[in-house]
Amino acid sequence: MGSFEKMAPHPPPLRVRERSVLLALVAGLFGGALSSLLLVSLDLATHLQTKNPSLLYFLPVAGLFIGGLYQQFGGRSVKGTNLVVEEIHRPTERTPGRMVPLVYATSILSHLFGASVGREGVAVQMSAGLADQLSRFFRISKEERTTLLQAGSAAGFAGALGTPFAGFVFGLEVLRPELPFKFERALECAIAAFVAIGVTHFFGIHHTRYGVLPSGLPLFSLHLGFAALVLGAATGLMVRIFIATTEALSLLSKSLFHSFGARAFCGGCLIIGTTFLVGNHDSIGLGIPKIQSSFIAASSASLPFEKLLFTALSIGFGFKGGEFIPLVFIGATLGSSLALLLQVPIAFAAACGVTSAFGSAARVPFALSLFAGEHFYPGFIIYALAANFAARWVVGSTATIFPSQHLLRITSFAP
Repeated sequence: MGSFEKMAPHPPPLRVRERSVLLALVAGLFGGALSSLLLVSLDLATHLQTKNPSLLYFLPVAGLFIGGLYQQFGGRSVKGTNLVVEEIHRPTERTPGRMVPLVYATSILSHLFGASVGREGVAVQMSAGLADQLSRFFRISKEERTTLLQAGSAAGFAGALGTPFAGFVFGLEVLRPELPFKFERALECAIAAFVAIGVTHFFGIHHTRYGVLPSGLPLFSLHLGFAALVLGAATGLMVRIFIATTEALSLLSKSLFHSFGARAFCGGCLIIGTTFLVGNHDSIGLGIPKIQSSFIAASSASLPFEKLLFTALSIGFGFKGGEFIPLVFIGATLGSSLALLLQVPIAFAAACGVTSAFGSAARVPFALSLFAGEHFYPGFIIYALAANFAARWVVGSTATIFPSQHLLRITSFAP
């Protein structure tokens, strides 16, 4: 039913071009609408969780329910963003339509009860997953479907962050970094990303501002450039620890419990216990206020490590959400805590951590450097590139939060 072997491999060129642009437009509409819905819903969930911190004590029960949903209905959807990456690398079968409502509902529950997860990965799954359902109604080739999934991913990322150029490059960089560049593919990702931004503006969505850089920052400075490299390397080390810890906890939970629900229930109990151990709630949920405050005053040196542990527990034991904001939290607070040592402005150090954390973890240094230019100001891009280069060098060539990216080492679909 979902196989693409029966679909026409070589539709007429003119029709393909026109149809591809139309599909990119629709993918952008889907991405913008779904991102808007997700952001509004998660803002409400986060507000309720912040106002009612005792909701954390129901996290194990929420985990039991989330795990039960995926055990019963998840199927291939349990792979999350990795499923999207797999289908782009090696297109075989349409992503399940149920992935969209499943990841939406379970991410809301995860945030409401205090799991340390993000939201951008959810937006990518929802947008790409819904865009992929268009293949039910159009006879498209594998190459067209690959591009459609990339466009949907670009729309979801752009719509969730409010940065169209970063979203456009993300769709090209995270999913098919070794694919030969084609103008048509880039055009469709760009169309989807910018349409998604337009839709979020239409719905009045206000995207999160993490911080502001000091005015008068030089376009290039040897001291700041060196500091960006050091901050990127330090962030890369934290990312490497995060990836290893998350993978270890995931393997541990799977070895202990066959049931998805039991894993998440146990994870919820561990998160509650860890909260008592650290003596605060600073690292549960999204933690955006802590990210914003890291641009103003130096963060505690223990804060990035606490967030790393809470996020690794949440993801490793099966709670649903993305890694973007937790990694931004880790990078921003780590950079902020090192600012005095490096004799650089706190906001500059925090921004280097923001851009290099997810950039190195997801192997998207150019997308996150563009994000830094859009989010902070264009002149910061050179420092963002330096931080991302150093971070990715420390993380290494194989470590990633998206294990399906390793498929590039096995096979490559090169139309």
